[in-house]
Amino acid sequence: MRVSVLLRLALAGPFFAPLAAQQPDSAARARAPQATAGDSMEQVLVDVRLERAAGATVQAYRYRDKALLPVAQFLTLAEVQFTALPGGRVDGIIQPEGVAFAINATGDTVTVGGRTIVLQKADHVARDGEVYLDADQLGAIF
Repeated sequence: MRVSVLLRLALAGPFFAPLAAQQPDSAARARAPQATAGDSMEQVLVDVRLERAAGATVQAYRYRDKALLPVAQFLTLAEVQFTALPGGRVDGIIQPEGVAFAINATGDTVTVGGRTIVLQKADHVARDGEVYLDADQLGAIF
C-alpha cells in the first residue's frame, strides 16, 4: 500500500518568491549554489502543504522550472521516519507499510521498496549536508 501525499506549492510571484528581497549575508552567499551560464538556480521560499497534515514554509531552490525541496524538512512534515547520512543520502521507512526507501543524491537514484528511479541532474542537488529533490519527484515517491 502506497502512502498518498498531496503536495501543494503556494508560490508567490509569477513562479517563485526569490529571497532576493532580503540581502543575504556573506556566509549565506557562500553557501548558495553557484549558478553557471544558462543556469538559473536561486534560493526561494516555498509553502508546502501535505494532504490532511500541517504545512510549512521552507527554504528551497528554484532550478529552471523546478522547485527543489529540502528532503529532511519534507519528511519531517510528513512524519516519515528517516536518517540523513553523509554524502547526500537519506534512508527511511514509510509506515505503517514498513516500506524502505533510500534517496542517493550523489548516485542519482531513489529506491522505494524494490523499485529504483534514476534521477536527472536537474531533479536534485546536495548542498550543506541537505538533499533537495524536485517537488514532482517527492510527490511521485511518497
